[in-house]
Amino acid sequence: MGGSLSKEDALKYVALTGGTFSEREVKHLHKEFTRYAAPADKVMGLREFNAYVHSMGVFTVDSPAHSFEQLFKGFDLNRDGRVDFGDFVRFHFAVSCNGDDLPQIIFQIIGWESPIDAAFVTYQQMSRAAKRSAAWVGWNEGELDREAAYLFAQVDGNKDLKLTIDELRTCQRTAPEIFEVFRTMI
Repeated sequence: MGGSLSKEDALKYVALTGGTFSEREVKHLHKEFTRYAAPADKVMGLREFNAYVHSMGVFTVDSPAHSFEQLFKGFDLNRDGRVDFGDFVRFHFAVSCNGDDLPQIIFQIIGWESPIDAAFVTYQQMSRAAKRSAAWVGWNEGELDREAAYLFAQVDGNKDLKLTIDELRTCQRTAPEIFEVFRTMI
């Protein structure tokens, strides 16, 4: 995938988003992506991704060396340690419009130290994810512990102390106000 995106390729990504993103928007995302992707393989590693996130100026960080590793793991949908353009589009789509991929992205962020095919995440994993996100949302550890415990209890439908992707999807449909808090973890 070179410097410009063909109309045919752009339309594939438009279809991927169910038409939510226009061809022009996909081409804009591609321009941003290629601006930061490593030139040799046209993917973003953590270093390139950090440069991209810092350039947006959205998050307040303590230093320019701050790493957005947790956010990177949300973009890296297949957990291969790099973000390709398909990952980039799917993540932006999921986050921007509450798409069907969003529960999977959140599940991956919360349980990123688990195997990719893990069936559940634990409260401890969710609590760690909330604390990692605190670097840019400004919550203190006590607030995060209370919030994580509340969220976990609300979403753990069968009260087995494990969150599954299906429980997150159910939460997205039935308790959007609770699910919205999960979005802050990405």
